[in-house]
Amino acid sequence: MPRKADGRDEAVSRHWLELEDLYSKRLWHQLTLKIQTFIRHESFKTTGLFEMYECFIADFEHKINPLSLVDIAVVTSNEIKGPDEKIEFLKNIKDKVSSC
Repeated sequence: MPRKADGRDEAVSRHWLELEDLYSKRLWHQLTLKIQTFIRHESFKTTGLFEMYECFIADFEHKINPLSLVDIAVVTSNEIKGPDEKIEFLKNIKDKVSSC
């Protein structure tokens, strides 16, 4: 018997579809707003944010408003365990927003 997806899985799937749609339409501002909401979703409370950043957000981070990029990076950095890795990640973000 197939397992039914709970409401949380459906909500995450819906968010991913919206992110993909905004990305494909190159609606960077709307995509940024959606990401800021999505990264605070309870499904990302313990894991997945750094991978999402590295595999998805890093591709268009230069199109994100610097303040929004810092907001996303701070939330993402909370997932990084090692202090040295966290500092390195945030320094890289600092360099990116300093050049804007």
